[in-house]
Amino acid sequence: MQGEIEKNHDLKGICEDAASKAGAWMLTHLKDFHRTETVRDPMKYYKWPLALAKRGKDAEAVRLLKWIAQQCMTPSGDLVSERSGFHKEFYTYANLWLVLAAIKLGEKEFLEPSLDFLLHWHNEQTGGLITNPIADTENMTEDPLSTSFLGWAACELKDTQRANRVLAYLMHWIDQPLDDDRLWLRTSRDGTLINHLPEHADPSTYVIEMGERNESYYFLGSACFFLASYIRVFDKGAAAVLADKI
Repeated sequence: MQGEIEKNHDLKGICEDAASKAGAWMLTHLKDFHRTETVRDPMKYYKWPLALAKRGKDAEAVRLLKWIAQQCMTPSGDLVSERSGFHKEFYTYANLWLVLAAIKLGEKEFLEPSLDFLLHWHNEQTGGLITNPIADTENMTEDPLSTSFLGWAACELKDTQRANRVLAYLMHWIDQPLDDDRLWLRTSRDGTLINHLPEHADPSTYVIEMGERNESYYFLGSACFFLASYIRVFDKGAAAVLADKI
């Protein structure tokens, strides 16, 4: 037991040292964001504001968030970006990281238009958040990754109703039967599971093989972030039941 405690203490020290070095590296690069009038693609640094805020660098995080709002935000509250690959498939994922930063920093001027954009695509009936709002109407899907992050944001805002809708969505999703240890990731806008691959689709964006694909931690990890927040803010019962299943 003592050995485990010492090991965990050592690991904590290593992680803290790595975080400090990464934070220092980020701070040295912040000046680059203010040297050009060209809009830089926020997909390259969308996690920075929240990471800086978590390191106690609120002033720097706010400055970067304001820069993104001025240079990269559309009138609708979306982000100007040449999305590709993962970020094109899961369109709102990056937006949600910035919303979480804005919540933590109390930046209403960034938060309000960004949240309005996201909530426009939140399905009040199913509780799911749309995967890609620029997809054609027939191919619009919802997914647990984006939905979980919206739920996390709802918890931080103490929005009980929206958090409960997300909880219900995840309960419905996780109750779907596994197909040969595969977990399907998309639902239609009526809440039914999409358990086939469309032509030319990237398989990892529709289904994961449990324990075998690198993508597993994105989807199951995002659900755990939401559930931990839900338990902390609202309730230790309903979410804990779902957490046990995951």
